[in-house]
Amino acid sequence: MLVTTHLKKKNYTFPVIHAPVLAAKLFPWVGLPTSFLVNGHGWRSGLYPFASGEQSVQRTLADLIEAATARSRE
Repeated sequence: MLVTTHLKKKNYTFPVIHAPVLAAKLFPWVGLPTSFLVNGHGWRSGLYPFASGEQSVQRTLADLIEAATARSRE
């Protein structure tokens, strides 16, 4: 699988779920490419349609920091 090869090459250790059929059922309204932030309980807590620009990057980073902070309090 191309994704698995890329993850290994970059030494990424986060989980990636390749489930296009499930994704189509759960998120039929989303265009591609889109990223999701999933919290420690498996709930989608962020949705990030493709966008360029500083504002988009800052929003994503703020949400990631918030999620990591919440996770460390559990």
